[in-house]
Amino acid sequence: MILQHEGQPLSALPDCDAGYIIMEPTEYPAMSGSNTMCVATVLLETGMVEMHEPVTTVRLEAPGGPIDVTAGCRAGKVEWVDDRGERGSARALVNVA
Repeated sequence: MILQHEGQPLSALPDCDAGYIIMEPTEYPAMSGSNTMCVATVLLETGMVEMHEPVTTVRLEAPGGPIDVTAGCRAGKVEWVDDRGERGSARALVNVA
């Protein structure tokens, strides 16, 4: 997650609750469903983003674009997560030959 110096979630997009970068051993992918679910769960269960039971909607900024996440919540815990990303597009294509 990208955090401000106060430890609060940060996003470059005003309509997103938080932004995050996916770091894997060999690459930085634009989107990962499992990482998105984990980030949403941490944000909600730690109170960094306010939880609304029984269902909370969170909008996250991933490298590939905004992702709308719906989480089923009960007793302060996330029980399930569903994510829907927007259609992505390349800003620039590079021919590597």
